[in-house]
Amino acid sequence: MEQDIVVLLITEDKDGRYKFTCGPGMNVNEVAFGVAAFAKVMVRDGYIKKTSDFTNQIVKYINDPQYAEIKEEENEQRSEKAE
Repeated sequence: MEQDIVVLLITEDKDGRYKFTCGPGMNVNEVAFGVAAFAKVMVRDGYIKKTSDFTNQIVKYINDPQYAEIKEEENEQRSEKAE
């Protein structure tokens, strides 16, 4: 059975950042479908009660400035302070 990567999430333990990538040739529709299917599996497996629990969290993390993307320059400044 051939498998394709839709979305890959990697955490960087050293600096606490996340790196995301999509599989080669993936498009927005395929990624959205994959994430929707993942939300349904989370309901099926009892992690959440309904898919809107998942989508509400996505909206929260998209819109809350506290969770804005950390730019490379900001990350370098954090690393210097930690040393």
